[in-house]
Amino acid sequence: MQTILITGATSGIGLALSQIYHKQGANLILVGRRPIEALSDPVFTPEVYCQADLAQPDCHLTIDQWLTEQAIDKIDLVIHNAGIGWVGSTEEHSPAEIVEMIQVNLKAPIAITHQLFKRLERASGKVAFVSSVVSQLPLSKFGVYVASKAALDGFARSLAVEWNGRVQVQVLHPGATNTAMHEKVGTDQAVYSKYPSAESVAQKMERSILRNNRHVAIGFGNKIMRGLSLTIPRLLDLGMRQPPSLVMHPQERNRLKPHVVITGGADGIGAAVAQRYGITGQLVTVLDIDKERGHKLIDHLGDGATFLSVDLSQPESIEQAVDQLLELPPITTLVNNAGISAAGRFEFLELDRMLKVIDINLTGAILLTTRLLAEGKLMTGHQQVYLSSLSKYVGYPGAAVYSASKDGLAAFARTMQTAALADGRTTTVFPGPTRTAHARRYSPDNSREEQRMPPEAVAEAIFKGAQAKRRLVFPGAGAKVFAVFGRLAPRLAERAMKRTIYDKL
Repeated sequence: MQTILITGATSGIGLALSQIYHKQGANLILVGRRPIEALSDPVFTPEVYCQADLAQPDCHLTIDQWLTEQAIDKIDLVIHNAGIGWVGSTEEHSPAEIVEMIQVNLKAPIAITHQLFKRLERASGKVAFVSSVVSQLPLSKFGVYVASKAALDGFARSLAVEWNGRVQVQVLHPGATNTAMHEKVGTDQAVYSKYPSAESVAQKMERSILRNNRHVAIGFGNKIMRGLSLTIPRLLDLGMRQPPSLVMHPQERNRLKPHVVITGGADGIGAAVAQRYGITGQLVTVLDIDKERGHKLIDHLGDGATFLSVDLSQPESIEQAVDQLLELPPITTLVNNAGISAAGRFEFLELDRMLKVIDINLTGAILLTTRLLAEGKLMTGHQQVYLSSLSKYVGYPGAAVYSASKDGLAAFARTMQTAALADGRTTTVFPGPTRTAHARRYSPDNSREEQRMPPEAVAEAIFKGAQAKRRLVFPGAGAKVFAVFGRLAPRLAERAMKRTIYDKL
């Protein structure tokens, strides 16, 4: 008899899955945020129901304590079903909504999976992540939701390589479903009432979980949509691009001196980018937590350069930085470069360190960008630059959460491109190994450091790509080759990354 844990079990697809497995006689562990007294379905009893709010950072500890009290030391299947979403232009989302969406959809599944590893390993179990078919679609009205689900996909991809032979990892991609979530986010009832029922989607998901396919789109139409999104993404981008929402008179725009803002600009690639823009005479503003390096760089750049101290893992610090940016000239180029990593076997890494990777690399970039858009600080015709990673194409076993953050960032950039906010354009950069302190810190093998690309060369590629308003930039021939390799032969690319990185940890 299987022991099955389901999050988001009190309504929608989660409730339908709970009822299916209950009829099969499974030992259920049902997780939801509502008190049991508010639940009417007989499937919920004190013996099977664990009340835990996934919006809370300690939700994984609440679940672990409940399992310990119930003396459950083995779990055969975990279904990460809980999720929330908001509809609307990205700049309309409040910081609290953005933080909550990423917490529930991404950080909570990561934390719970980390906490449950031993129980899953004892059972040679399986983890099924419920993503969405929209994780590969540039939907401008669902920017943060798309980013959170794309990040979940990236995390699962790398984790599957790490845990191969010990715990199976699967990702399910349902489409729009007739659940209460659509009512909560304001979708017209006439629209969502036509979606498939939660019961029919749950039945297809249950059958898919029995198979060993790594990624499964639920439903025939969703299979087609996912296939198109993976094979012709450029056409989808063009078809979904929105008209500009704001217009600035050309004469007004021409009077203003170009102003570039770079996060994580005190060192590495960020510092090289700051110097590259600086020699063109543009105003340069560097955001970083490293005050000593930041001020040293600004002194080197001279007049027209500004340093602002910010901790991108803290929303309050981002708010303070934006308030300071409001006192500076309008921004023509925003470079979301800041990033940290956490390298090692997922189950042995410190959870707080991994979640901070999400906070800085993904949540911080989204919070900063959306607040600047909401304040009208990004000039009409501006350029947004996002530094993702080749992990989007080849995976990154040994840094699964880093891969998640960079995949999510690339997806968010894509939604920004289709949104066409203030007639802006986005450039997403996929650098390979770079000769920086960051790379030395997290690489398992620095014996070939001289073969890595100098940060100045990466900065030059970023500068030229942004000036030309290219959507995608792959610095160097090696990055292009690896990206193509990953697209054409993903499993071979994953095995190559496992041998190159994970097996050396």
